[in-house]
Amino acid sequence: MTDMKDATSFHLRCVDSTSPYRRIDEAMEGFDPSTVEQLERPIMKGTLCAALFRADNLWYRARILGNAGKGELDVKFIDYGNSERVAESSLRKLPAHLLAFEPQAMPSALAYIRAPRIDRPFGPQAGKYLQRHGLNQVHDAVVVESQAGQPLRVILMEEGEEDWTNSLNAFMLSEGLTVLEKYVSESSDDLPEQVAAWAEFENEARANTRGLWQHGNANGLLDEEEDY
Repeated sequence: MTDMKDATSFHLRCVDSTSPYRRIDEAMEGFDPSTVEQLERPIMKGTLCAALFRADNLWYRARILGNAGKGELDVKFIDYGNSERVAESSLRKLPAHLLAFEPQAMPSALAYIRAPRIDRPFGPQAGKYLQRHGLNQVHDAVVVESQAGQPLRVILMEEGEEDWTNSLNAFMLSEGLTVLEKYVSESSDDLPEQVAAWAEFENEARANTRGLWQHGNANGLLDEEEDY
């Protein structure tokens, strides 16, 4: 997990032997802005480029999101998922061989569960839990849903783990920081057995009024959030 907005939205990057991420990282570590041309003006939305990340003063591949005015632009670092506002002077053309790679950061969300947004009750707690146990760590990811233009729906587990009851998804249910998707609660006929077993974690959290269940009806709370 390379970046997260809150417990509902984050980015994953594949780091197995088939991924080109290491070649991209190594190439960008050796990126010398003094030897590369400035971007042509006007700088257009969607342009792929190299951008300087102020937090570590290193260059990364980025996509232009838009013009922020006053000589600044909003960019997304496509191999990590985070966004930042940068000065035009902190942008450069990318060498052709670095344009050939697909963005490595994949928008993702935890499968089969609903989490509160950061600005809603228990949203900060859910976000901190996912940050502590997921961000900048390597996990095995089971992709259960992949649709064009939509976040990957995933189950995240420690490397080598195969039991879905030992996943971040299940742990957050147990802590009362998430609830099962409605379709999971209403019908388990077409669900993997390991997901159906997650109902025990939710029932335990409800019985012990953990997290969202302190408000009584956690599902109702998240329904209100969707209308908010």
